[in-house]
Amino acid sequence: MDRVIFGDNLDALGTIDDASVQLIYIDPPFNTGTVQRRESLRMVRDVDGDRTGFGQERYRTERIGEHMYRDEFDDYLGFLEPRLVEA
Repeated sequence: MDRVIFGDNLDALGTIDDASVQLIYIDPPFNTGTVQRRESLRMVRDVDGDRTGFGQERYRTERIGEHMYRDEFDDYLGFLEPRLVEA
């Protein structure tokens, strides 16, 4: 059975039966020490829009939100170890 699980990887890994999967991809933070910023955007069809999309239609970009976090851990290996052990 193919399955994708979305959530905190440590919590999600705990729901998987031991030796029941062939591949686990966990995507931890990179510990870059920088502030990571993610914008949520919406594209609205607009003949005067700032970008071209499917079928050469023009779209206007609207910013609808932002999420920021500090990508830094005092004990990065301590953060990763239980995830790697569980995987």
